[in-house]
Amino acid sequence: MSRNSRKFNKNTQEGSSDQAPDVSNNVDSPPPEPTNSLFGLSFVVPTEEVKLPSEGKHYPENSPFCGVAAVEIKHMTSKEEDILSRQIEDGDNAKIYDKLIDSLLIDNCFRSKDLLEEDKLALILAARTTGYGPKYKTEVFCQNCQKPTKHIFDLTKTSFNQPSLEAEYDPKENVYESVLPKSKIQVKILPINDKIKEDIEIEKKQKKKYNLPFNNTVSTINKLIISANGVTDRSELSKLSEILPAIDAKYIIEFSNSARPSLSTKQEVKCSVCNTTSEQEAPITWAFFRTEF
Repeated sequence: MSRNSRKFNKNTQEGSSDQAPDVSNNVDSPPPEPTNSLFGLSFVVPTEEVKLPSEGKHYPENSPFCGVAAVEIKHMTSKEEDILSRQIEDGDNAKIYDKLIDSLLIDNCFRSKDLLEEDKLALILAARTTGYGPKYKTEVFCQNCQKPTKHIFDLTKTSFNQPSLEAEYDPKENVYESVLPKSKIQVKILPINDKIKEDIEIEKKQKKKYNLPFNNTVSTINKLIISANGVTDRSELSKLSEILPAIDAKYIIEFSNSARPSLSTKQEVKCSVCNTTSEQEAPITWAFFRTEF
């Protein structure tokens, strides 16, 4: 899974920069109407404009998010609180954030399922900050002694990380083009996604069922490469996946995981047990929206 995908894990394990994702009021939105309720609350829900880490540059041409650098979301209300509570009660945690984002997006042509994982995280952080404030108290595990320790993350202290590897993205084919460091083969690589991961798991289970050998690296590379020096024949690409130098195989997997900009919540965490200080990402679990009052 990509760097950001690890933030969406379901366990509670786990993390700084001063630049926060822009959740300032959208200047293009009309000003809130005057208060018109008996309780001193406006019926017009405030909105925020959130910058996307991808800046809309890593979407295929047919995606509604292609070329979109920022999107507008509304502030969380009791409606979204009910969505979160209901999903947790029903045990449908896998789609909890998708349903939340769909409820918050202002533009009806946008859907959470079409978002890149990195951009989805930016919207989740913005929703959590505007809904419950920037302080996120949670438990993380010390990287030194592996003991749990309490820490309060400041969700305004986030940063955008640019890809460490140069990538040329083709929005028509939704692929990245690069040259492998050892063999110098020019390849077209798919960005890794949930569908590819599911296919790898299915292959693994099938081979285990029939007592056949399974190699996770070979399987991953085989699903990521769609072209090598212009060759697109799947049987030839499968053979290539098995004989690639180890450094090229590692490059492909790392490249696919880090070809897009990402959002980091890393902060210094001091262990209350051994006093070791380390940098950790804020754990984005289903409990992310459960607060201590």
